[in-house]
Amino acid sequence: MKVATAAEPALQQGSALLLAVPRWAGAILASATLSLTAGCLALPRRGPLAGPPLPLQPPLHKRVLQGVVPLGQIAWLDNEQLVFPGIRVGTEGDRDKKRALYLWSLQGPARLLLQRADNPCTEGGRIHAWQVQRTPGGPRPLERRPVLLSGPAYNARAAPPPQGRPMVWDANSCASVPLPAPLRGHRWQILSRRDGFLDLGPNDQRPRRQQPVEHIDRALQRRDTGLRLDLPLPLHVSPTAWDGSYLLYNFNLQPAERRQWQQGNRLTIWRLDAGFRGRALAVPAGPWVALGGGTIQFFTSRAGLLITSNNFERGGAPGDAGAYLLAPRGRPLRLERGLVEEPVLSPDGCRLAYAHQLHLAASLLRAQRRLVVVDLCSP
Repeated sequence: MKVATAAEPALQQGSALLLAVPRWAGAILASATLSLTAGCLALPRRGPLAGPPLPLQPPLHKRVLQGVVPLGQIAWLDNEQLVFPGIRVGTEGDRDKKRALYLWSLQGPARLLLQRADNPCTEGGRIHAWQVQRTPGGPRPLERRPVLLSGPAYNARAAPPPQGRPMVWDANSCASVPLPAPLRGHRWQILSRRDGFLDLGPNDQRPRRQQPVEHIDRALQRRDTGLRLDLPLPLHVSPTAWDGSYLLYNFNLQPAERRQWQQGNRLTIWRLDAGFRGRALAVPAGPWVALGGGTIQFFTSRAGLLITSNNFERGGAPGDAGAYLLAPRGRPLRLERGLVEEPVLSPDGCRLAYAHQLHLAASLLRAQRRLVVVDLCSP
């Protein structure tokens, strides 16, 4: 049984996905379950604890790093290079001492950048990370300290401490930024240092139906995004670098919400375009809907909407867990089976990187965990 089919041509315009997604509620919704049942690999309930990434048919293909086990947050330095913490294969039993920061250029082996370092964040060709350092004579012999690495040598130096209070961490620009005074006492979501914040209304713990969502820019100017949300909501805001948009969605779907998604064949998420105008998007149901729980994430790539899901079988067998591509035309496509951890989309929207292992319950020594990159766009 074949696992994957050839993808549709990559989208060339950022607006194409926005216009195409609602049509999934028609042509794709009616056949999503049947198509995906026929298009994915059926594994036995007691499957192997380790295995390679799922093979794909051209024009899609994968790159798999050998020799280093990824452990933790993955970040794109640019469209061709990844930064990640990991350990050399064969030293998994000593991960705390052997963990280091690596740079992979998608060809050949990974380059060791910094020992005892993790949590990389990238911006403007620079790498922000945390390193465990010895502090002789201090209150603690080991401390985690922020460091900054710049190419081409990527020698580490101490990162400057944040200035002013209150400050919030902006993972999009790898910097601490001040919280605007109008947002104190409000629910808010950070966009980026460049784009500002979303104001979700007063933080008075009262449920609010159809609460207006406003954008606050760096000059503290407000604008209505047009979105109306029922709050409080465990809202995740995901930036899309290639078109300047953001995806907003509930990252903690409850069992009743998952059943409603499956029964109604529709989950509403939201998109802010580069002008901070909001619009609801309809996501069809499929094997990615984990009724028993598990993380579900969404990404807007140039090829279509990406979904990563931890829809494992009981006991940790892969089941329907993995990554899926919902192209504007054609059938949904399964990109991966098993654990897809720390997924991150490249700045140009053409590559998805993640740490993969087949079985959720496999130990690190047996999991054959690898760093994988899926090329989504045709050459």
